[in-house]
Amino acid sequence: MTTMSLSGLILSSALFSAKVFWPYFSSVVFLFIGLVFIPGNKWVRCRGIEKALALAPLFIAVPLGAFGTDHFVEHTSIARIVPAWMPAHLFWVYFVGVALIAAALSIAANKYVGLSATLLGLMFFLFVLLMHIPTLAAHPKNRFALAYVLRDSFFSAGAIALSRAHREDFEAAHIGWSLSRAWSLEQLRPSMAWNISCIRILCRSFPLSSPSHRGFRCNWWWPM
Repeated sequence: MTTMSLSGLILSSALFSAKVFWPYFSSVVFLFIGLVFIPGNKWVRCRGIEKALALAPLFIAVPLGAFGTDHFVEHTSIARIVPAWMPAHLFWVYFVGVALIAAALSIAANKYVGLSATLLGLMFFLFVLLMHIPTLAAHPKNRFALAYVLRDSFFSAGAIALSRAHREDFEAAHIGWSLSRAWSLEQLRPSMAWNISCIRILCRSFPLSSPSHRGFRCNWWWPM
């Protein structure tokens, strides 16, 4: 068997593996749904920052859909990170998967975004409160434990900001996802600066060569 045919076999096996195929498939589905429901095909007509704002729902809905699908194809692995004191670990894995997919569908289709984004932010906040902070307290020098706290805190804040932005713009102009320049640029710029600052602090405090993560079970792909 030649090297090329072996590489093709490996690629085909990976592509048609359920753990790889379904998250990518769901991402494509939510991408298509989002493009269809963007009002007036603004993503085609707009340029520059306006195009990015028109596509903003997809930046949230597509990864949420992939994360939600992961909870079904990787349920055994994800169940291991559910806190030991919580009963029925698989139930919570599937519950969160359904919640993430429902939020992705709501945001992509621009339906009940205020409600779904608020509930999504609350769910991420509960992850931080019930899972990541206790883990950080048990492993205070572990950079991954701190990264989880920061990551899901930003996810929670972003979802709440999305809910508020959608509500304010809908009430002001009844145009759904057409975010106003004043709110989006002036409000999002400080938030982006804060996120970048936190990431810099994290990298400087816990360099990549640090052995502090040894023995710690990390999971970068799932928001739970």
